[in-house]
Amino acid sequence: MAGNFSIQTNYTGKNPENIVGALSDLKNLANNYQRFINMFYMAGTRGAAYTCTSNDNVILVDGTRGEPITLPNPVGMGGKQITVKDWRGISSLRNITILSSGTHLVDGTTSGTTLSTDYEAKTFVSDNKDWYTI
Repeated sequence: MAGNFSIQTNYTGKNPENIVGALSDLKNLANNYQRFINMFYMAGTRGAAYTCTSNDNVILVDGTRGEPITLPNPVGMGGKQITVKDWRGISSLRNITILSSGTHLVDGTTSGTTLSTDYEAKTFVSDNKDWYTI
């Protein structure tokens, strides 16, 4: 995912502190931009099922292909939250299925859960054993 951004500063003159300040601001902006980019993954653009990783926080699902989203193994991820969102607004026509990996459960069931309302989102949290909707 690529994007353009710009920074405007009030740093002028030849004062080295101003240059260092501008460079520091630019570095912070770039780091925040990269964190923002890493936070999102558009699962539907891959055209296949997607298994989340421990690095995923928000999954924006295209949903046009009906691919399932599989939450990662919750063991060792206590407190980890992952949000799955129908960003196209078509889950009432094509439900988005959210499963857990292996024998782990989502809200006490092996069949997982679905997004079935347009633009719906669900957030899941791990208890180190299973996933729960919050």
